[in-house]
Amino acid sequence: MAKQNWFPKKESDRRTLLNNLADKLPGAYATKYGITADELTTLGNFRLWFIWILDVLEAIRQKAQGYTGFRDALAYGKGTATGPLTLPPALALPAVPSTGSPPVMITPLADGWKFTASLVNRIKGHAAYTEADGQDLGIIGAEEQAADPATTKPTLKLVRVAGGQIEVQWKKSGFTGVRIEVDRGNGTWVFLAIDTEPHYTDTLALAPGTSAIWKYRAIYLEGDQPFGQWSDTVQIAVQG
Repeated sequence: MAKQNWFPKKESDRRTLLNNLADKLPGAYATKYGITADELTTLGNFRLWFIWILDVLEAIRQKAQGYTGFRDALAYGKGTATGPLTLPPALALPAVPSTGSPPVMITPLADGWKFTASLVNRIKGHAAYTEADGQDLGIIGAEEQAADPATTKPTLKLVRVAGGQIEVQWKKSGFTGVRIEVDRGNGTWVFLAIDTEPHYTDTLALAPGTSAIWKYRAIYLEGDQPFGQWSDTVQIAVQG
């Protein structure tokens, strides 16, 4: 089976990955893969700032709930008996990352994940790289289940865009693209387009004063070959 990308989709999983790399790279791995002391420091500083901002955002989220409840009670009497209200506690943010004594704030640098990805790519491209190292460092994605052609199909959504044109929205889901067909209201499906990057805009316009129901369907392409099943049909009313 194919491996998923090593970069996690969830922020919480990225936090775990970054902690693992920053903890395990110093020492034998750094020596083996030629990672310098300056690079380890940059990685460690990024870890501190990334954890800080995640903690800050969580603190803000929790406090926002409290202040929203205060607003609702103050303005609309929701969630509380009538009478005096208690102001929610003030927002207290975690201290910014610092080093030394007296502490000096660590300067945050932009695009930390791009830097981290450069280290991961160097490690995985190194002649001495082993899968055991990749597993230990957490830089090998989980096994990806192969798509089932009996059930795999695109999901389409139709949106009116500028000029009244119809945009056919779809998700790539790892495939090369989609083949889109259209029924202009005469009961016949005809080829509309091969689209390799979402989304597709249908630029055809009806003659003034006319109307019709247009239907669309699509099927995924793996390379230049259809894969899976046709999407559910979606339709929209159009006017000239």
